[in-house]
Amino acid sequence: MISYYYNDITTEDGSHDIHTRICPHLSNRNVEIGIYYNAEDAIFAAHKGLPRKKFNCCEFCCRENLLIAT
Repeated sequence: MISYYYNDITTEDGSHDIHTRICPHLSNRNVEIGIYYNAEDAIFAAHKGLPRKKFNCCEFCCRENLLIAT
């Protein structure tokens, strides 16, 4: 299981990037989502807690889940 975080700063399209704990693109403005088996579960949890926010997978650390990001 892996710790996931979302960046508190939005990207140009208004979304928040999701990162793993060991991602080199993780900034100092992150919010912990929790510990999950994969990025899909982390995104689901993030949407459940913050339904009005948009989340995207980091292209570096969550590549396997890029297609499921909403």
